[in-house]
Amino acid sequence: MWTLIIIVGLLIYFMGVGSNVYLGDEAYHYRLTQIIYQTGHRPVYDNLMHWTPFSRMPILTDILWHYGLALMWLCVGGVNQAAAQAYNAGFAALLIMGTYLLGKELYDYKTGILASVFVIGVPMLSALSITLHQDVAVASIAVFVLYFAYKRQYVLAGIFLGLSLLMKRSTYYVVPALFLLIMLPKTDSLLLLLKRPLSMLRKRFWKAVGPVVIVIVMALFIQSPDWYFRIKNFGTSSILPILPIPQFHVDNLSSQHHLQDKRLVGKSPELSTTTSKDQTRNSAEAEVPRNLPKTQVYDISSPISNPLAPVEFFGIPLIAAVLLYPFIKKSRKDYPILLICISGIIAYIIVGIKTWWMLRYVMILVPYFGILAARSIRCLPYRAGFLSKILLVGCILQFIVISIYVWKKRQIPAGLTNAYQYIKTNLPKEAVIMTPRTYQATLYTNRRAQWGTAYSYVDLAFLFWRSDEEGMLKIARKYGTTHFLISRDRVYDDRNRKNTHGYPLSFVIKMHKWSNVRNIYEKSGVSIWEIIPMCSK
Repeated sequence: MWTLIIIVGLLIYFMGVGSNVYLGDEAYHYRLTQIIYQTGHRPVYDNLMHWTPFSRMPILTDILWHYGLALMWLCVGGVNQAAAQAYNAGFAALLIMGTYLLGKELYDYKTGILASVFVIGVPMLSALSITLHQDVAVASIAVFVLYFAYKRQYVLAGIFLGLSLLMKRSTYYVVPALFLLIMLPKTDSLLLLLKRPLSMLRKRFWKAVGPVVIVIVMALFIQSPDWYFRIKNFGTSSILPILPIPQFHVDNLSSQHHLQDKRLVGKSPELSTTTSKDQTRNSAEAEVPRNLPKTQVYDISSPISNPLAPVEFFGIPLIAAVLLYPFIKKSRKDYPILLICISGIIAYIIVGIKTWWMLRYVMILVPYFGILAARSIRCLPYRAGFLSKILLVGCILQFIVISIYVWKKRQIPAGLTNAYQYIKTNLPKEAVIMTPRTYQATLYTNRRAQWGTAYSYVDLAFLFWRSDEEGMLKIARKYGTTHFLISRDRVYDDRNRKNTHGYPLSFVIKMHKWSNVRNIYEKSGVSIWEIIPMCSK
Protein backbone atom coordinates (compact mmCIF):
# COMPACT_ATOMS: atom_id res chain seq x y z
CA MET A 1 0.00 0.00 0.00
CA TRP A 2 2.73 2.44 0.96
CA THR A 3 4.60 1.60 -2.23
CA LEU A 4 1.52 2.52 -4.27
CA ILE A 5 1.17 5.84 -2.43
CA ILE A 6 4.83 6.73 -2.99
CA ILE A 7 4.70 5.82 -6.70
CA VAL A 8 1.56 7.93 -7.29
CA GLY A 9 3.01 10.89 -5.38
CA LEU A 10 6.27 10.75 -7.34
CA LEU A 11 4.44 10.48 -10.68
CA ILE A 12 2.32 13.55 -9.87
CA TYR A 13 5.45 15.44 -8.82
CA PHE A 14 7.48 14.60 -11.94
CA MET A 15 4.55 15.31 -14.26
CA GLY A 16 4.30 18.80 -12.76
CA VAL A 17 8.03 19.50 -12.65
CA GLY A 18 8.51 18.18 -16.19
CA SER A 19 6.39 20.93 -17.75
CA ASN A 20 5.80 24.65 -17.49
CA VAL A 21 2.37 24.12 -15.97
CA TYR A 22 -0.39 26.44 -17.10
CA LEU A 23 -1.89 28.12 -14.03
CA GLY A 24 -5.44 29.47 -14.20
CA ASP A 25 -7.15 30.51 -10.95
CA GLU A 26 -4.25 28.82 -9.16
CA ALA A 27 -2.04 31.75 -10.24
CA TYR A 28 -3.97 33.91 -7.77
CA HIS A 29 -3.03 31.63 -4.87
CA TYR A 30 0.54 31.24 -6.11
CA ARG A 31 0.99 35.02 -6.23
CA LEU A 32 -0.64 35.44 -2.81
CA THR A 33 1.87 32.95 -1.42
CA GLN A 34 4.69 34.94 -3.03
CA ILE A 35 3.48 38.09 -1.27
CA ILE A 36 3.34 36.29 2.10
CA TYR A 37 6.81 34.82 1.56
CA GLN A 38 8.39 38.10 0.41
CA THR A 39 6.76 40.46 2.95
CA GLY A 40 6.20 38.17 5.91
CA HIS A 41 2.63 39.44 6.22
CA ARG A 42 -0.82 38.40 5.09
CA PRO A 43 -2.12 41.07 2.70
CA VAL A 44 -5.56 42.63 2.96
CA TYR A 45 -5.78 43.04 -0.79
CA ASP A 46 -3.54 42.73 -3.84
CA ASN A 47 -2.80 46.05 -5.52
CA LEU A 48 -2.62 44.38 -8.97
CA MET A 49 -5.43 41.80 -8.93
CA HIS A 50 -9.15 42.69 -8.81
CA TRP A 51 -8.17 46.32 -9.42
CA THR A 52 -10.36 49.23 -10.58
CA PRO A 53 -9.81 52.98 -10.13
CA PHE A 54 -12.58 53.07 -7.53
CA SER A 55 -12.35 49.79 -5.57
CA ARG A 56 -10.18 46.92 -4.40
CA MET A 57 -11.42 43.41 -3.63
CA PRO A 58 -10.27 42.19 -0.21
CA ILE A 59 -8.43 38.87 0.03
CA LEU A 60 -10.87 36.63 1.87
CA THR A 61 -9.09 33.44 0.84
CA ASP A 62 -8.63 30.64 3.37
CA ILE A 63 -4.94 30.80 4.07
CA LEU A 64 -3.42 27.53 5.36
CA TRP A 65 -2.31 26.26 1.93
CA HIS A 66 -0.44 29.50 1.30
CA TYR A 67 1.38 29.57 4.63
CA GLY A 68 2.37 25.93 4.21
CA LEU A 69 3.87 26.60 0.78
CA ALA A 70 5.59 29.79 2.01
CA LEU A 71 7.17 27.74 4.81
CA MET A 72 8.34 25.18 2.25
CA TRP A 73 9.91 27.96 0.15
CA LEU A 74 11.64 29.21 3.28
CA CYS A 75 13.12 25.73 3.77
CA VAL A 76 14.36 25.43 0.16
CA GLY A 77 15.67 29.00 0.02
CA GLY A 78 13.27 30.83 -2.31
CA VAL A 79 10.18 30.85 -4.52
CA ASN A 80 10.29 27.58 -6.40
CA GLN A 81 7.59 25.95 -8.53
CA ALA A 82 9.22 22.53 -8.14
CA ALA A 83 8.75 22.84 -4.37
CA ALA A 84 5.11 23.80 -4.96
CA GLN A 85 4.67 20.65 -7.08
CA ALA A 86 6.17 18.50 -4.32
CA TYR A 87 3.89 20.23 -1.80
CA ASN A 88 0.72 19.38 -3.74
CA ALA A 89 1.94 15.86 -4.58
CA GLY A 90 2.33 15.35 -0.83
CA PHE A 91 -1.31 16.25 -0.28
CA ALA A 92 -2.34 13.78 -3.01
CA ALA A 93 -0.40 11.03 -1.21
CA LEU A 94 -1.98 12.05 2.11
CA LEU A 95 -5.46 11.84 0.56
CA ILE A 96 -4.80 8.31 -0.73
CA MET A 97 -3.49 7.26 2.69
CA GLY A 98 -6.48 8.83 4.48
CA THR A 99 -8.92 7.06 2.16
CA TYR A 100 -7.19 3.74 2.85
CA LEU A 101 -7.31 4.27 6.63
CA LEU A 102 -10.98 5.28 6.66
CA GLY A 103 -11.97 2.40 4.35
CA LYS A 104 -10.07 -0.03 6.56
CA GLU A 105 -11.73 1.40 9.69
CA LEU A 106 -15.25 1.23 8.25
CA TYR A 107 -14.88 -2.19 6.59
CA ASP A 108 -11.57 -4.01 6.21
CA TYR A 109 -8.06 -3.90 4.76
CA LYS A 110 -9.08 -4.90 1.21
CA THR A 111 -11.86 -2.29 1.05
CA GLY A 112 -9.36 0.38 2.09
CA ILE A 113 -6.94 -0.60 -0.68
CA LEU A 114 -9.70 -0.75 -3.33
CA ALA A 115 -11.05 2.64 -2.23
CA SER A 116 -7.55 4.12 -2.61
CA VAL A 117 -7.31 2.75 -6.16
CA PHE A 118 -10.65 4.34 -7.05
CA VAL A 119 -9.44 7.69 -5.66
CA ILE A 120 -6.19 7.40 -7.65
CA GLY A 121 -8.26 6.85 -10.80
CA VAL A 122 -10.36 10.01 -10.36
CA PRO A 123 -9.18 12.51 -13.03
CA MET A 124 -9.45 15.39 -10.56
CA LEU A 125 -6.76 13.91 -8.32
CA SER A 126 -3.89 14.09 -10.80
CA ALA A 127 -5.18 17.13 -12.72
CA LEU A 128 -5.79 19.34 -9.68
CA SER A 129 -2.60 18.18 -7.94
CA ILE A 130 -0.38 18.94 -10.93
CA THR A 131 -2.00 22.35 -11.53
CA LEU A 132 -1.63 23.40 -7.87
CA HIS A 133 -5.31 23.56 -6.94
CA GLN A 134 -6.19 23.52 -3.23
CA ASP A 135 -9.10 21.07 -3.59
CA VAL A 136 -6.93 17.96 -3.18
CA ALA A 137 -5.23 19.52 -0.15
CA VAL A 138 -8.50 20.24 1.67
CA ALA A 139 -9.83 16.74 0.84
CA SER A 140 -6.66 15.18 2.29
CA ILE A 141 -7.21 16.93 5.65
CA ALA A 142 -11.02 16.61 5.77
CA VAL A 143 -10.86 12.82 5.44
CA PHE A 144 -9.10 12.69 8.83
CA VAL A 145 -11.90 14.76 10.41
CA LEU A 146 -14.36 11.93 9.77
CA TYR A 147 -11.76 9.24 10.43
CA PHE A 148 -11.11 10.50 13.97
CA ALA A 149 -14.80 11.28 14.57
CA TYR A 150 -15.69 7.69 13.69
CA LYS A 151 -12.97 6.46 16.09
CA ARG A 152 -14.46 8.86 18.72
CA GLN A 153 -11.21 10.76 19.06
CA TYR A 154 -12.98 14.11 19.14
CA VAL A 155 -10.01 16.33 20.06
CA LEU A 156 -8.18 15.22 16.91
CA ALA A 157 -11.38 15.48 14.87
CA GLY A 158 -11.77 19.11 16.01
CA ILE A 159 -8.12 19.94 15.24
CA PHE A 160 -8.38 18.54 11.74
CA LEU A 161 -11.73 20.32 11.23
CA GLY A 162 -10.07 23.63 12.10
CA LEU A 163 -7.14 22.93 9.75
CA SER A 164 -9.50 21.86 6.97
CA LEU A 165 -11.58 25.05 7.31
CA LEU A 166 -8.37 27.08 7.15
CA MET A 167 -7.51 25.25 3.92
CA LYS A 168 -10.80 25.83 2.04
CA ARG A 169 -14.45 26.40 2.82
CA SER A 170 -15.60 23.43 0.80
CA THR A 171 -14.99 21.67 4.14
CA TYR A 172 -18.59 22.62 4.93
CA TYR A 173 -19.68 19.78 2.60
CA VAL A 174 -18.58 17.26 5.26
CA VAL A 175 -19.58 19.21 8.38
CA PRO A 176 -23.20 17.89 8.38
CA ALA A 177 -21.87 14.32 8.17
CA LEU A 178 -19.50 14.99 11.06
CA PHE A 179 -22.24 16.07 13.45
CA LEU A 180 -24.68 13.42 12.22
CA LEU A 181 -22.08 10.74 12.96
CA ILE A 182 -21.70 12.12 16.48
CA MET A 183 -25.47 12.50 17.06
CA LEU A 184 -26.59 9.29 15.28
CA PRO A 185 -23.60 6.93 15.25
CA LYS A 186 -25.57 3.76 14.39
CA THR A 187 -28.38 2.71 12.07
CA ASP A 188 -30.61 2.02 15.08
CA SER A 189 -30.23 5.67 16.14
CA LEU A 190 -31.63 6.88 12.81
CA LEU A 191 -34.52 4.37 12.85
CA LEU A 192 -35.48 5.35 16.40
CA LEU A 193 -35.27 9.01 15.44
CA LEU A 194 -37.78 8.42 12.65
CA LYS A 195 -40.12 6.50 14.98
CA ARG A 196 -39.85 8.61 18.14
CA PRO A 197 -38.16 11.89 17.13
CA LEU A 198 -38.70 13.90 20.35
CA SER A 199 -37.62 11.28 22.85
CA MET A 200 -34.71 10.19 20.67
CA LEU A 201 -33.50 13.77 20.21
CA ARG A 202 -33.56 14.35 23.96
CA LYS A 203 -31.66 11.14 24.60
CA ARG A 204 -29.03 11.66 21.89
CA PHE A 205 -28.63 15.37 22.62
CA TRP A 206 -27.27 14.82 26.13
CA LYS A 207 -24.97 12.05 24.92
CA ALA A 208 -23.67 14.05 21.97
CA VAL A 209 -23.32 17.49 23.57
CA GLY A 210 -19.89 16.71 25.07
CA PRO A 211 -18.25 15.45 21.84
CA VAL A 212 -19.86 18.25 19.80
CA VAL A 213 -18.53 20.91 22.21
CA ILE A 214 -15.04 19.37 22.10
CA VAL A 215 -15.00 19.36 18.28
CA ILE A 216 -16.28 22.94 18.04
CA VAL A 217 -13.90 24.30 20.71
CA MET A 218 -10.85 22.70 19.10
CA ALA A 219 -11.88 23.90 15.62
CA LEU A 220 -12.45 27.45 16.87
CA PHE A 221 -9.10 27.41 18.67
CA ILE A 222 -7.32 26.50 15.43
CA GLN A 223 -9.30 29.09 13.47
CA SER A 224 -9.06 31.92 16.02
CA PRO A 225 -6.06 33.76 14.45
CA ASP A 226 -7.80 33.73 11.07
CA TRP A 227 -11.09 34.96 12.57
CA TYR A 228 -9.26 37.75 14.40
CA PHE A 229 -7.65 38.88 11.13
CA ARG A 230 -10.93 38.73 9.21
CA ILE A 231 -13.06 40.54 11.81
CA LYS A 232 -10.40 43.22 12.31
CA ASN A 233 -10.03 43.99 8.60
CA PHE A 234 -13.29 42.92 6.93
CA GLY A 235 -15.96 42.76 9.65
CA THR A 236 -17.86 39.86 11.20
CA SER A 237 -19.60 38.88 7.95
CA SER A 238 -16.23 37.65 6.63
CA ILE A 239 -16.35 34.57 8.88
CA LEU A 240 -19.64 33.30 7.43
CA PRO A 241 -19.61 29.97 5.54
CA ILE A 242 -20.71 31.67 2.31
CA LEU A 243 -18.80 34.90 1.97
CA PRO A 244 -20.14 38.22 0.76
CA ILE A 245 -17.88 40.02 -1.73
CA PRO A 246 -17.33 43.51 -0.31
CA GLN A 247 -14.89 45.95 -1.87
CA PHE A 248 -12.69 48.70 -0.44
CA HIS A 249 -13.72 51.98 -1.98
CA VAL A 250 -10.82 54.23 -2.88
CA ASP A 251 -10.73 57.51 -1.09
CA ASN A 252 -8.20 60.08 -2.24
CA LEU A 253 -7.45 61.21 1.30
CA SER A 254 -6.19 57.78 2.38
CA SER A 255 -3.20 56.01 0.89
CA GLN A 256 -4.43 52.81 2.51
CA HIS A 257 -8.01 52.90 1.20
CA HIS A 258 -9.55 52.21 4.62
CA LEU A 259 -7.02 49.54 5.57
CA GLN A 260 -6.56 49.40 9.31
CA ASP A 261 -3.03 48.00 9.52
CA LYS A 262 -0.37 49.34 7.17
CA ARG A 263 1.96 46.41 7.84
CA LEU A 264 -0.50 43.91 6.40
CA VAL A 265 -0.24 45.20 2.88
CA GLY A 266 3.48 44.81 2.60
CA LYS A 267 3.61 47.73 0.19
CA SER A 268 1.56 50.90 0.07
CA PRO A 269 -0.94 50.67 -2.77
CA GLU A 270 -0.63 53.12 -5.61
CA LEU A 271 -3.26 55.84 -5.66
CA SER A 272 -5.48 56.20 -8.66
CA THR A 273 -5.02 59.51 -10.46
CA THR A 274 -8.77 59.63 -11.03
CA THR A 275 -10.59 62.15 -8.87
CA SER A 276 -13.94 61.54 -7.21
CA LYS A 277 -15.59 63.79 -9.79
CA ASP A 278 -14.00 61.79 -12.60
CA GLN A 279 -15.23 58.56 -11.07
CA THR A 280 -18.77 59.89 -10.71
CA ARG A 281 -18.74 61.21 -14.26
CA ASN A 282 -17.26 58.00 -15.67
CA SER A 283 -19.83 55.86 -13.85
CA ALA A 284 -22.65 58.03 -15.14
CA GLU A 285 -21.27 58.01 -18.67
CA ALA A 286 -21.06 54.23 -18.63
CA GLU A 287 -24.66 53.66 -17.54
CA VAL A 288 -25.63 50.25 -18.85
CA PRO A 289 -28.94 49.78 -20.69
CA ARG A 290 -31.28 47.06 -19.41
CA ASN A 291 -31.88 45.31 -22.74
CA LEU A 292 -28.75 43.15 -22.56
CA PRO A 293 -28.60 39.64 -24.07
CA LYS A 294 -28.88 36.71 -21.71
CA THR A 295 -25.41 35.42 -20.87
CA GLN A 296 -24.23 32.22 -19.20
CA VAL A 297 -21.54 31.98 -16.54
CA TYR A 298 -19.15 29.36 -17.90
CA ASP A 299 -17.02 26.94 -15.90
CA ILE A 300 -15.64 23.71 -17.32
CA SER A 301 -16.33 21.84 -14.05
CA SER A 302 -19.99 22.88 -13.88
CA PRO A 303 -22.58 20.46 -15.32
CA ILE A 304 -24.69 23.53 -16.11
CA SER A 305 -22.22 24.75 -18.75
CA ASN A 306 -20.47 21.43 -19.46
CA PRO A 307 -22.82 18.39 -19.39
CA LEU A 308 -19.85 15.99 -19.61
CA ALA A 309 -18.24 17.44 -16.48
CA PRO A 310 -19.22 14.52 -14.16
CA VAL A 311 -17.48 11.99 -16.42
CA GLU A 312 -14.48 14.27 -17.04
CA PHE A 313 -13.94 15.05 -13.36
CA PHE A 314 -14.93 11.78 -11.62
CA GLY A 315 -14.13 9.27 -14.36
CA ILE A 316 -16.09 6.29 -15.63
CA PRO A 317 -14.83 3.60 -13.16
CA LEU A 318 -15.87 5.49 -10.00
CA ILE A 319 -19.29 6.44 -11.40
CA ALA A 320 -19.94 2.89 -12.66
CA ALA A 321 -18.95 1.29 -9.35
CA VAL A 322 -21.09 3.69 -7.27
CA LEU A 323 -24.08 3.01 -9.55
CA LEU A 324 -23.67 -0.71 -8.79
CA TYR A 325 -24.32 -0.14 -5.08
CA PRO A 326 -28.18 -0.34 -5.24
CA PHE A 327 -27.86 -3.88 -6.67
CA ILE A 328 -25.61 -5.39 -3.99
CA LYS A 329 -26.46 -6.93 -0.65
CA LYS A 330 -26.62 -4.17 1.97
CA SER A 331 -25.07 -4.21 5.45
CA ARG A 332 -25.42 -2.18 8.63
CA LYS A 333 -21.77 -1.27 8.14
CA ASP A 334 -22.82 0.83 5.13
CA TYR A 335 -24.65 3.34 7.32
CA PRO A 336 -21.72 5.74 8.05
CA ILE A 337 -20.50 5.95 4.46
CA LEU A 338 -24.03 6.43 3.10
CA LEU A 339 -24.62 9.14 5.68
CA ILE A 340 -21.45 10.96 4.58
CA CYS A 341 -22.13 10.66 0.84
CA ILE A 342 -25.83 11.61 0.97
CA SER A 343 -25.37 14.58 3.34
CA GLY A 344 -22.42 15.78 1.25
CA ILE A 345 -24.42 15.70 -1.98
CA ILE A 346 -27.34 17.54 -0.33
CA ALA A 347 -24.89 20.23 0.88
CA TYR A 348 -23.40 20.46 -2.64
CA ILE A 349 -26.85 20.93 -4.22
CA ILE A 350 -27.78 23.67 -1.74
CA VAL A 351 -24.47 25.55 -1.85
CA GLY A 352 -24.27 25.07 -5.63
CA ILE A 353 -26.75 27.91 -6.06
CA LYS A 354 -23.84 30.21 -5.15
CA THR A 355 -21.02 28.26 -6.83
CA TRP A 356 -22.72 27.23 -10.12
CA TRP A 357 -22.40 23.59 -8.94
CA MET A 358 -18.71 23.44 -9.87
CA LEU A 359 -17.60 19.84 -9.44
CA ARG A 360 -14.03 20.57 -8.42
CA TYR A 361 -15.44 21.66 -5.04
CA VAL A 362 -16.78 18.10 -4.66
CA MET A 363 -13.22 16.73 -4.65
CA ILE A 364 -13.64 16.75 -0.87
CA LEU A 365 -16.30 13.99 -1.20
CA VAL A 366 -14.25 11.75 -3.52
CA PRO A 367 -12.70 9.57 -0.72
CA TYR A 368 -16.15 8.60 0.55
CA PHE A 369 -17.49 7.75 -2.88
CA GLY A 370 -14.28 5.79 -3.43
CA ILE A 371 -15.08 3.74 -0.32
CA LEU A 372 -18.68 3.25 -1.52
CA ALA A 373 -17.35 2.11 -4.91
CA ALA A 374 -14.96 -0.33 -3.21
CA ARG A 375 -17.84 -1.68 -1.13
CA SER A 376 -19.85 -2.24 -4.34
CA ILE A 377 -17.25 -4.32 -6.14
CA ARG A 378 -16.35 -6.25 -2.97
CA CYS A 379 -19.95 -7.46 -2.81
CA LEU A 380 -20.28 -8.48 -6.45
CA PRO A 381 -21.00 -12.18 -7.00
CA TYR A 382 -18.11 -14.43 -8.00
CA ARG A 383 -19.25 -14.59 -11.62
CA ALA A 384 -19.02 -10.81 -11.91
CA GLY A 385 -15.41 -10.74 -10.75
CA PHE A 386 -14.24 -9.77 -14.24
CA LEU A 387 -16.19 -6.49 -13.86
CA SER A 388 -14.20 -5.63 -10.73
CA LYS A 389 -10.93 -6.20 -12.59
CA ILE A 390 -12.07 -4.06 -15.53
CA LEU A 391 -12.99 -1.18 -13.20
CA LEU A 392 -9.72 -1.36 -11.25
CA VAL A 393 -7.58 -1.56 -14.40
CA GLY A 394 -9.64 1.36 -15.73
CA CYS A 395 -8.70 3.40 -12.64
CA ILE A 396 -4.96 2.85 -13.19
CA LEU A 397 -5.20 3.56 -16.94
CA GLN A 398 -7.27 6.66 -16.26
CA PHE A 399 -4.67 7.99 -13.82
CA ILE A 400 -1.85 7.46 -16.35
CA VAL A 401 -3.77 8.94 -19.30
CA ILE A 402 -4.97 12.02 -17.38
CA SER A 403 -1.51 12.67 -15.93
CA ILE A 404 0.08 12.53 -19.40
CA TYR A 405 -2.72 14.70 -20.82
CA VAL A 406 -2.18 17.38 -18.17
CA TRP A 407 1.59 17.15 -18.63
CA LYS A 408 1.31 17.72 -22.40
CA LYS A 409 -1.76 19.95 -22.74
CA ARG A 410 -1.76 22.12 -19.62
CA GLN A 411 1.38 24.00 -20.55
CA ILE A 412 1.50 27.72 -21.22
CA PRO A 413 1.29 28.17 -25.01
CA ALA A 414 4.45 29.63 -26.55
CA GLY A 415 2.38 32.48 -27.99
CA LEU A 416 1.20 33.57 -24.55
CA THR A 417 4.67 33.24 -23.04
CA ASN A 418 6.05 35.61 -25.70
CA ALA A 419 3.14 38.02 -25.25
CA TYR A 420 3.69 38.13 -21.48
CA GLN A 421 7.36 38.85 -22.06
CA TYR A 422 6.44 41.67 -24.48
CA ILE A 423 4.08 43.18 -21.90
CA LYS A 424 6.70 42.95 -19.17
CA THR A 425 9.32 44.61 -21.37
CA ASN A 426 7.34 47.20 -23.32
CA LEU A 427 4.16 48.18 -21.48
CA PRO A 428 4.30 50.75 -18.66
CA LYS A 429 3.82 49.52 -15.11
CA GLU A 430 0.56 51.49 -14.97
CA ALA A 431 -0.93 49.46 -17.84
CA VAL A 432 -4.30 47.84 -17.11
CA ILE A 433 -4.93 44.81 -19.34
CA MET A 434 -8.28 43.25 -20.09
CA THR A 435 -7.98 39.47 -20.42
CA PRO A 436 -9.96 36.42 -19.25
CA ARG A 437 -6.64 35.07 -17.91
CA THR A 438 -6.42 37.79 -15.26
CA TYR A 439 -4.56 35.89 -12.54
CA GLN A 440 -2.09 34.32 -14.94
CA ALA A 441 -1.41 37.61 -16.73
CA THR A 442 -0.72 39.41 -13.46
CA LEU A 443 1.53 36.61 -12.17
CA TYR A 444 3.72 36.57 -15.30
CA THR A 445 3.71 40.29 -16.21
CA ASN A 446 3.37 42.07 -12.86
CA ARG A 447 0.72 44.28 -14.46
CA ARG A 448 -2.91 44.86 -13.51
CA ALA A 449 -5.36 42.62 -15.34
CA GLN A 450 -9.15 42.76 -15.37
CA TRP A 451 -12.14 40.60 -16.23
CA GLY A 452 -15.32 39.58 -14.42
CA THR A 453 -13.99 39.92 -10.87
CA ALA A 454 -13.06 43.56 -11.48
CA TYR A 455 -15.53 44.40 -14.24
CA SER A 456 -19.20 44.03 -13.50
CA TYR A 457 -20.50 41.13 -15.62
CA VAL A 458 -23.25 43.49 -16.71
CA ASP A 459 -20.63 45.93 -18.00
CA LEU A 460 -18.86 43.07 -19.79
CA ALA A 461 -22.13 42.13 -21.51
CA PHE A 462 -22.69 45.77 -22.49
CA LEU A 463 -19.13 46.08 -23.82
CA PHE A 464 -19.32 42.90 -25.88
CA TRP A 465 -22.82 43.01 -27.33
CA ARG A 466 -24.28 46.53 -27.08
CA SER A 467 -21.47 49.07 -27.15
CA ASP A 468 -20.21 51.01 -30.13
CA GLU A 469 -16.76 52.62 -30.14
CA GLU A 470 -17.88 55.47 -27.89
CA GLY A 471 -19.47 52.99 -25.48
CA MET A 472 -16.21 51.03 -25.36
CA LEU A 473 -14.30 54.20 -24.44
CA LYS A 474 -16.78 54.99 -21.67
CA ILE A 475 -16.30 51.53 -20.16
CA ALA A 476 -12.50 51.83 -20.53
CA ARG A 477 -12.50 55.16 -18.72
CA LYS A 478 -14.71 53.78 -15.96
CA TYR A 479 -12.38 50.85 -15.26
CA GLY A 480 -9.06 52.41 -16.30
CA THR A 481 -8.48 49.77 -18.99
CA THR A 482 -5.58 50.56 -21.34
CA HIS A 483 -5.09 47.34 -23.37
CA PHE A 484 -6.91 44.25 -24.63
CA LEU A 485 -4.98 40.95 -24.61
CA ILE A 486 -6.64 38.50 -27.02
CA SER A 487 -5.60 34.88 -27.45
CA ARG A 488 -7.13 32.87 -30.29
CA ASP A 489 -8.01 29.95 -28.00
CA ARG A 490 -10.16 32.24 -25.82
CA VAL A 491 -12.20 33.69 -28.70
CA TYR A 492 -15.46 31.85 -29.38
CA ASP A 493 -18.33 32.07 -31.87
CA ASP A 494 -21.13 33.79 -29.97
CA ARG A 495 -23.89 33.44 -32.55
CA ASN A 496 -25.60 30.58 -30.70
CA ARG A 497 -24.40 31.06 -27.12
CA LYS A 498 -23.16 33.99 -25.11
CA ASN A 499 -20.93 33.73 -22.06
CA THR A 500 -18.08 35.60 -20.42
CA HIS A 501 -15.56 32.76 -20.58
CA GLY A 502 -13.62 34.55 -23.33
CA TYR A 503 -13.84 37.22 -26.01
CA PRO A 504 -16.90 36.87 -28.29
CA LEU A 505 -15.94 36.71 -31.97
CA SER A 506 -18.45 39.47 -32.79
CA PHE A 507 -16.65 41.85 -30.41
CA VAL A 508 -13.22 41.05 -31.88
CA ILE A 509 -14.55 41.68 -35.40
CA LYS A 510 -16.07 45.07 -34.56
CA MET A 511 -12.97 46.06 -32.57
CA HIS A 512 -10.87 45.73 -35.75
CA LYS A 513 -12.93 48.57 -37.27
CA TRP A 514 -12.45 51.07 -34.43
CA SER A 515 -10.05 53.97 -34.93
CA ASN A 516 -9.35 54.44 -31.19
CA VAL A 517 -7.86 50.95 -30.86
CA ARG A 518 -4.65 49.79 -32.53
CA ASN A 519 -2.81 46.51 -32.72
CA ILE A 520 0.66 46.81 -31.15
CA TYR A 521 1.56 43.10 -31.02
CA GLU A 522 0.51 40.00 -32.94
CA LYS A 523 2.28 36.66 -32.89
CA SER A 524 1.36 32.96 -32.66
CA GLY A 525 -2.36 33.60 -32.31
CA VAL A 526 -2.01 36.22 -29.56
CA SER A 527 -2.56 39.94 -30.07
CA ILE A 528 -2.35 43.04 -27.86
CA TRP A 529 -4.50 46.06 -28.63
CA GLU A 530 -3.88 49.52 -27.24
CA ILE A 531 -6.79 51.84 -26.39
CA ILE A 532 -5.24 55.03 -27.78
CA PRO A 533 -7.07 57.67 -25.65
CA MET A 534 -6.27 55.70 -22.48
CA CYS A 535 -2.55 55.44 -23.32
CA SER A 536 -1.99 59.03 -24.48
CA LYS A 537 -2.81 60.71 -21.16
